[in-house]
Amino acid sequence: MLADIFPTGWHATELAGLRPGESIGIYGAGPVGLMAAHAAMIKGACLVMVVDRHADRLRLAESIGAIAIDDSQGSAVDRVLELTRGTGADRGCECVGYQAHDPREPSTPT
Repeated sequence: MLADIFPTGWHATELAGLRPGESIGIYGAGPVGLMAAHAAMIKGACLVMVVDRHADRLRLAESIGAIAIDDSQGSAVDRVLELTRGTGADRGCECVGYQAHDPREPSTPT
C-alpha cells in the first residue's frame, strides 16, 4: 500500500492543488479514492466528500472521516452543492479508474 496506492491517492490531491482549509470532492471510493480522501484529511481539507455507489466502499470512506455520497440514490452534484452551501467543492479528484462504466448499460465480459 505504501509503495503504490497511498502515493497515487496523495498525488491525486497534489494534481488537484489542494490547500489546507479547502473542500474536495473525490469520485471513486476504491483503494485510490480512499487514500486520496485520507491524504486530503492529512493535508487539512475542511470537507472531504467521496462519491461512489458501492455501500461497502462508502462505509469505509465514512470510517476515515469523509462524507459519503451515494450517487445511485440521487444527484451527487446536488448533494455536494448542499454540503458546500451552493458553492461546490474547491477541488476534485477523479479516482474511479479504468473499470468505470455507465451503470445503465449491462456489463458484459470481453
